Amino acid sequence: MYATVPRRYVQKAYLNPINIKMYAANSTNIPVMGSVRMLSTVSGIPVSTTFLVSEAVDEPMLGLDWLTEKKYIWKYVEGIMCIGDSSIQLQARPQYM
Repeated sequence: MYATVPRRYVQKAYLNPINIKMYAANSTNIPVMGSVRMLSTVSGIPVSTTFLVSEAVDEPMLGLDWLTEKKYIWKYVEGIMCIGDSSIQLQARPQYM
């Protein structure tokens, strides 16, 4: 499964061709430019992910299928993501009016 990242986050990365359709919650098609595999860390925990890349998204998106495949748990009410035995406190984005 995939997560999604805006193209501006990976401007210089080679994109692997991929034939996949992606849709928003309202069924609008989101054009996919390709995919890129990245290793990153979340609170010091290594996380390897294949991202779909699109110019039509503004921020990275982690889907339920991605969380399920990785066996990560997102505790929305508590604002915590569990990766293995580690619990990571998530940071709220400032609300803009």
